[in-house]
Amino acid sequence: MMKLPVNITAILPITDNAISENAYLPSDVITAYNGKTIEVLNTDAEGRMTLADGLSYLSKNYKTDILIDLATLTGSSVRMFGDTCGAMFSNNEKLEKSFN
Repeated sequence: MMKLPVNITAILPITDNAISENAYLPSDVITAYNGKTIEVLNTDAEGRMTLADGLSYLSKNYKTDILIDLATLTGSSVRMFGDTCGAMFSNNEKLEKSFN
């Protein structure tokens, strides 16, 4: 055990794209965890909407110095880079450079 002076909190907002009578339909309006409404334009959005709720929950209920999203919702990244690396999007240049 390394006993590093850090606390890590992980959340797992997980869903599947199941077909049922409760599935989202185009033009449905869903209220997200943060209170914002989302109009469903793409019925393949369950994962993105669940991820948004998870990130909203984390940022509201935990004090974080750094928030890292390790979602697997970036199929375009896999097509671009393959499985040897992942895409990174950041609004913190210092953090971004620390991963290089």
